[in-house]
Amino acid sequence: MTAQIGLEKEIFSIEKALTEPEAALINGQNEDPMIHESYAFDASVVNDCHSPEITLAPNSLHCISHRLECTMTAAFNTLPELVELKKSIFTMLENFSQSPQSHQALKNFSRIKLLFPTSNSWSSIFTAFKRILIAFDGIQTICENNGWIKFDELAKERLQNVIDLFEPILKFRKAVQMDIQPTISLVYNGIHGLVEICKANTAYPEFAQALKQQLSLRFTDVLDEETADPIYLAAAALDPRTFELVCKEDATKNALYKVLQYYGFEEHHELSPTANEKEMPPSELIFGFDIPSAKKIKTEKKPSRTITQISSFLNKISEGEFYNCPLDAAQFWNCNKDFPVLGKLAFNLLCIPATAINVEKLFIKLQTFTNSGKASTLDEMYETRAMLAFNNHI
Repeated sequence: MTAQIGLEKEIFSIEKALTEPEAALINGQNEDPMIHESYAFDASVVNDCHSPEITLAPNSLHCISHRLECTMTAAFNTLPELVELKKSIFTMLENFSQSPQSHQALKNFSRIKLLFPTSNSWSSIFTAFKRILIAFDGIQTICENNGWIKFDELAKERLQNVIDLFEPILKFRKAVQMDIQPTISLVYNGIHGLVEICKANTAYPEFAQALKQQLSLRFTDVLDEETADPIYLAAAALDPRTFELVCKEDATKNALYKVLQYYGFEEHHELSPTANEKEMPPSELIFGFDIPSAKKIKTEKKPSRTITQISSFLNKISEGEFYNCPLDAAQFWNCNKDFPVLGKLAFNLLCIPATAINVEKLFIKLQTFTNSGKASTLDEMYETRAMLAFNNHI
């Protein structure tokens, strides 16, 4: 099961730059402290538009955040007009970084500062794109006054379309990096939802199609019906925030059963004699041959309690019995003792980190607890114990 725990050794090679938090929101009263008019921006340091993408086999890293980053980069670089747009944007940013007067004039004109990306992470570049779009007319005016190269007529429209398609991806990427609620359960519906957004886009179909193709290429373990890893669908079915989205899918029951078998939580079929019938040894063991008229042991298979639990659980979801249930997974499964096998699976499955940053946070907390010999607060102690208790594979 390829997504198991997400603690494979490859995951630790992911660059920390890919897990940078989102840049601050565009706000005149809460500006980024890193932005200054005199800031020296070097476009070549951030990204070379013609440099090839880091070559990685699809799905060689299970970190969802890293795969989304590679998806956006590959899709963006597919279209030459977007590569040229990015190059012209970096040229413009470099011009403004070397002219504090022009940057101040733009701030006076549009009441916004430009953001100069300091890494090739899309979270940083995307925020820069949004600010450029807001101040687009002012930028064009200042470029014309200074004799700088202006953007072409389609640049603004293309920039808007890129922002519209990248924004849900970056928001989803941020969601799977949280450490408050389960993240592995968000992957199945999240990736399928991003594909649906690409299919529905008509403003820039070429870019939407390129993005959809890259998602399909890099998330075969989520999207491919034949080779998909059942862990993602099973996790979605066990999280009260997402189980209503997948409870009616035919594949959900199979995914839950496969993961239960993998963990060894399945309750096997039981064989038992029928009522009012004494268990006797077979006649051939007594006489040396089988006597047809001899009374034989009749046995029947009882239905698997595991399958019964899965069916009952999914039916209750479909019927709306959990409509007002707690959205916190731990609270939900602590309150629902009717499905002990699924509850045991939920505590083992939902704590799997979906991204490398969550893995790092987990081990940092465990290392801190180990080095100090005790947690600094009671909450930290309970949190660390829960990590160890709920996840048998750490």
